[in-house]
Amino acid sequence: RAAGTIPASSRGILISGGNNVILDNVKSARSDSCFYVSGGLSIRFNRVFTQACATDHLVLDSVPEVYIQNSRFGTNGAGDLSATDYIKITGTDPNTLFVTQTQFNQGGGANVLYWLNFVSATQTNGIYRFTNDYVETVSSALIKSDAGQSTILRLGIVNSLFNATGASVFALNAATQPVEWEISASEFFCADMTLAPTAAISKVSITSTNIGCQSSF
Repeated sequence: RAAGTIPASSRGILISGGNNVILDNVKSARSDSCFYVSGGLSIRFNRVFTQACATDHLVLDSVPEVYIQNSRFGTNGAGDLSATDYIKITGTDPNTLFVTQTQFNQGGGANVLYWLNFVSATQTNGIYRFTNDYVETVSSALIKSDAGQSTILRLGIVNSLFNATGASVFALNAATQPVEWEISASEFFCADMTLAPTAAISKVSITSTNIGCQSSF
């Protein structure tokens, strides 16, 4: 998209209702939402890149299966904008979201508010797995939800680094309950990592992980 004002609600690449879609070596820049996936069955991102996304780097709207690997959201140096989220999940949650060897990092001093943002989403017993990832330039919170998200089920973070010293790890709505989470062999440099105890928290495991901020569980 050419220089100038980015149109509101513009989508750089829209995949709607696709089954078994593969994006390989694709870059999307200068849209309100750089990648937007809606409906269908499954999508695989391999070596995808984003730059100057005004609101969302990637929106997942009611797509069941999502696989992302070897990718980079955000660019190095100048050119990025102060986006809202790296990944926004809305509509019906994915039942599988696997992200591996992917960097989330904007340049030029532009921050993103949230890394993983659940917005008006309906939970479907999803499995979310993040392995060997790197996250930076998040200013508010890494994982955020609103009241529409009743649970976040089976979230796994393994061998990943979060370098977000000004951000909280969690900004979960009081109606959202973590269930069956595993965080292992990872590092968090953050403002705080607070997970308030509730009856619905079950089987949360944090092992071999460096938490470089105030924490409460």
